[in-house]
Amino acid sequence: MGRSTNLLICFEMTVISLHVDAVSSTIVFASILEHHSKLLPWRDAGPEVIIVPLDSRGLLDLDHLKSQLVNFSGTPSSLLIGVF
Repeated sequence: MGRSTNLLICFEMTVISLHVDAVSSTIVFASILEHHSKLLPWRDAGPEVIIVPLDSRGLLDLDHLKSQLVNFSGTPSSLLIGVF
């Protein structure tokens, strides 16, 4: 793949075009409840995938998600994507 090659990832009628150089700085946040088939294309493409666990009530742990978003928001030129 050349430097100007684009990668297309499709999920549920959504198309996202990522420049190959941007893939390494892309962080994907996903719920532990997501089906693995929804995560495989992201993992194959190369972005870091962060799995957000459930809290004690069985709901998405929003405190964990918030801490991860704060943690990665300081990363220069990062693209943060939520898959829920």
